[in-house]
Amino acid sequence: MKRTLQMIFALGTCAVFAACDGGGISVDIEGPSFGGAPNITEAVASIGVATAGDSLRVNDVRYDTHSATVLINGEPDTITNVRDGHIVQLEGRVGGLGLTGNAALVNVDAHVIGPVESIDFDDVALTVLGQTVRIGLTTRFSAGVDPDDLAGLRLGAHIEASGYLAADGSLEATRIELVTADSTVQVIGRALAVDAGARTFRVGNLDVDYGNTRIIGLPEGYPEEGGFVLARGSLVDDTLRADELLPVYGSGTRTVRHRVYLEGLVTRFNSTSAFDVGAHRVSTTASTGFHNGSRGNLGADAQIRVYGRIGSDGVTIVADTITYLSLVDR
Repeated sequence: MKRTLQMIFALGTCAVFAACDGGGISVDIEGPSFGGAPNITEAVASIGVATAGDSLRVNDVRYDTHSATVLINGEPDTITNVRDGHIVQLEGRVGGLGLTGNAALVNVDAHVIGPVESIDFDDVALTVLGQTVRIGLTTRFSAGVDPDDLAGLRLGAHIEASGYLAADGSLEATRIELVTADSTVQVIGRALAVDAGARTFRVGNLDVDYGNTRIIGLPEGYPEEGGFVLARGSLVDDTLRADELLPVYGSGTRTVRHRVYLEGLVTRFNSTSAFDVGAHRVSTTASTGFHNGSRGNLGADAQIRVYGRIGSDGVTIVADTITYLSLVDR
């Protein structure tokens, strides 16, 4: 049941859009609206940072989660363990006014789980499984991190970091949690130096061996060079021996014209009309509206929120609206 739900979520799709003006520096961001009547709902997929509480807010929409299935790092869990700063991948329905919805599935996968290998107080960053994790003013910390900043972490401590991948492969952390030393290690990132014969690749400075992987959810059975993957397993001699190798949400074909809400950093920038946000391909058109900036502000590591629809290729999110954000705006 768990794996079935994960694949439904990984390949499922939906989207949303919001009307906006063409510029300005206002930061009072409202939830999206698709112009429907209040009693009309539409399917939506939403990927963004969580604000937890009585309801779950993602991309400025509040969702009722009472009937939602919750997965955290591949395991069934409860909504009470979805915390502020987690990156959430949500499927559900949103009302015509665009401010509230109902969640059917809430998925949380940390970008890296493992031991702290180094701490750089000058750069306000640490290294976990060969991945650079940057700490910002709005990074949330779990109980047990005292003080609740970089100084509260120790070499060798096992942590779980959620956040937004940057263009250079580093992680802008939105949440850091302490975990037990026997926790499964995990990494999300671009697969580089792929060797299909040896069944190895690298994510950042981490070697991944998938020679004995039990579950491979990738369409070709192996990672594509430069494609985003999730590897989960154990750490043996500084190598992640993967038990599971899965596609990152959004990497599969999805239903044309379904709605998506997406927040993240521009990880690959080809032009103002073609770029990636995290693992997701995004395009703009002449009618795409912009909030808090203009088309010219698009570029690598721009933090944006996209409201759009899946294009005719079944993969690209065609943006109706792009809103510029910054980490301090949370």
